[in-house]
Amino acid sequence: MSKAEEAALKAYPEDWVAGYFDDPDEVTDDNEEAREYFQQGYEQAEKDLALTWQDVAILITIYEQGVDNGDYHRYNEAEWMKEYSQDILRRFNKIRKK
Repeated sequence: MSKAEEAALKAYPEDWVAGYFDDPDEVTDDNEEAREYFQQGYEQAEKDLALTWQDVAILITIYEQGVDNGDYHRYNEAEWMKEYSQDILRRFNKIRKK
C-alpha cells in the first residue's frame, strides 16, 4: 500500500453500508469516492513538491558559491552541516519562489 493510499484510508476509513439504490442487499463503501479523490490529491502534491534535476543543480550551485565565498567549508564537522543545510534550503526556497 502506498503512502497516498495509507493517508487516504486514514482520512476516510472504510464505511460499509447496506441497502443503497434498488438492491437492499448491496453493500457499498460510503467513503470510497472521497478516498479516491484524497489519494489523487496526495499523489499530485507529491509530484508538485518533488525535486527536479534543475532543483538539485541550484542546490549544488548555492553550495559551491558558498564554498567559494568562504561561507561554507567543503569538509566540515557534522555540527556545521545543519547550519549550512538550513542556509542552503532558505536560499533555494527563495530562488524557487521566483
